[in-house]
Formats: sequence, structure tokens, C-alpha cells
Amino acid sequence: MTEQSKGIENIMRETLSGDMLTNALDFAAYMKANDMSFKDGVVHYKDKAVCYMHFGKAESGTDEDYPNPWTIWLEGSYSEESADVPIDERMKEFLWTYCVNKCGSCGGDCSPGKPAVIFGKEFDNVCHAVIDLYKLDGETYCYLKPLIEMRCRAIDKMLD
Repeated sequence: MTEQSKGIENIMRETLSGDMLTNALDFAAYMKANDMSFKDGVVHYKDKAVCYMHFGKAESGTDEDYPNPWTIWLEGSYSEESADVPIDERMKEFLWTYCVNKCGSCGGDCSPGKPAVIFGKEFDNVCHAVIDLYKLDGETYCYLKPLIEMRCRAIDKMLD
């Protein structure tokens, strides 16, 4: 059975528990309310990738690649703050410290990583999925929706 035919909420219920499940179901409702869809591990808005989501452990059964049962990698450029989606200093510091996605040389189009400016700070060796949110049962979850909103607004501007 594919992810799409199973339904994202069912995948979440089978994989997650506690606060992480509560947050995931909240995010699924947010996606629906904002015309986003989930298929084959990708969240789409207006047929453009917003982020990638993984549920469960890596196929190898280890936590090495997926330290938590719910991981999100965000697409987009975070070189500027969006006036429509303000980002405070605490959020910037948190993202810079814990969520900049360093390239793992997976063979993707960013290998071996590229320089990136993320909310005014320069980083080297960054994956094309710039932000990696992997502990979505705590403080990290409160930053997910503003980042998704930034990406969706960037898609809107790109399509105008």
C-alpha cells in the first residue's frame, strides 16, 4: 500500500506517539487547510516541493539517518527574512545551531554541498534541502509552520 492510499494521518498514527503524534496530526490539518498535499515523501503546494517528510527509521533499521520517527527537510532559500513571516533572533539562533542541513554526499544535486546564507549567516556544505527538522515533539515544532509559510509565499511569488 502506498503512502498516498494509506493517508498521511494513518501513517502518523502507525509511526508516532505522544506529543510528536499530536504535532504531526496538527501539521496534517494545517497542510489540508493550506492546500498542500503529501505524496511519496514530498509535501507539495501548487505542484512545487515545500518539504520532504520521512516517518520511521531508515530502511537499514538504524537511527543513524533518521534520529527520530518524524523528520522534515525544507526546500527553499532562507537568505532573507520575509516581511510577511517575521523571524525572531531566538528562532534564527535555534535554526543555525540545530537545523542547518549539512550535505551528506548522498549523490543529490547538491553534493558535495553548497555555500548558503540562512537568515543572514553564512554556512558551507549545505544540502539543497536547507533546513532539517528532526525533533518535532519540542521547540522545533513551533518553527515548522512559519518556515512552511515562507516557502509557500516564495512559491506564490515565483508563480505570479
